[in-house]
Amino acid sequence: MSVVRQLSRFSFSPFFVLTACLFALALAGCTDNIWRGQVATVNGRPITLDQVAALRNSTHFDWTSPSMAEMDVMRKQYGDALTNLVAVELVKQHLDKKKLAVSREELLAEENHIRSDYPPGTFEEVLVNEAIDLDTWRFLLHNHLSVLRFLDKVLRPDIVITPEEVDAYLKAHPKEFVRPPWAYFFLVSGIKKEDVTACAKDLDADGDPVVVQERHPDATIRTVRLDTNRLDPVLGQVVARLRPGDLSPLFAMGGEFHQVLLLETLPERQAEPDEAYLQIEETLVAQKVQEAYNKWVQGRMQKATIKISEQLLPRLRGTVEPQDAAVPGPAPNDPS
Repeated sequence: MSVVRQLSRFSFSPFFVLTACLFALALAGCTDNIWRGQVATVNGRPITLDQVAALRNSTHFDWTSPSMAEMDVMRKQYGDALTNLVAVELVKQHLDKKKLAVSREELLAEENHIRSDYPPGTFEEVLVNEAIDLDTWRFLLHNHLSVLRFLDKVLRPDIVITPEEVDAYLKAHPKEFVRPPWAYFFLVSGIKKEDVTACAKDLDADGDPVVVQERHPDATIRTVRLDTNRLDPVLGQVVARLRPGDLSPLFAMGGEFHQVLLLETLPERQAEPDEAYLQIEETLVAQKVQEAYNKWVQGRMQKATIKISEQLLPRLRGTVEPQDAAVPGPAPNDPS
């Protein structure tokens, strides 16, 4: 996977706060007294054009020249990226205050983990080919780790999921928790018919695949536990005609001969609440974390000193829909 595409995991789009909120708050704070290359400051900390472009490119990467219509889309994308970076800067400042900031050692450890996915010496080459410098990439990585820590250490401890919420979600979304039919069987395969039939017959009588495999080295015994909807059509038809304990007739598939010894099946069914609990809890926690994050950022934006370059702001004003341009309501209590 390209490094730029990997950076899409640092974009935090699930926790996006409306661009309008930022610009409504920043209109009175726009200034031309920002250092060259900077497009905004958040409580005095700078955000650069390179950082905005890198975050935008991590989710909307292309080399083509945009049309006039696409320019409007790009302005919206850059506005979204700037808003995102302002929000994350507020998060990092809060982590600094609470002594929870991501350390240089933690950042380096994660970088080394990502580098391990690439052949030695190629990581920097990929960055160059995709027009992103290492410092900017590290900046986005630091943002990613900071947001994860903020969600885990600041927001998550205050989120509670009750059994009643789990039951209500399960009743409202029953199709999400339908367990598919599945089958458990031995698949005997081989090039020669006689090898397969001899092995399958022995397996049906003995039942121990390890022992039988040693006696029949020219055939292969595979243990399969799988959703029947995911089986090869030929294999699926064979399994569908069997009952647990049955040995199928010999059949051809994929250039080999096969037989199936069916052990167990389970029909499609609705999951019980205790089975689906962890999945539902994860979904509900994600929803509540998103809501808490957006409220927290909106509240902090009201209190923060946010300045945007006069050269940049007019280009982005067109991305704000009139109905969205209201200042958020009262700030919620800050997480402690």
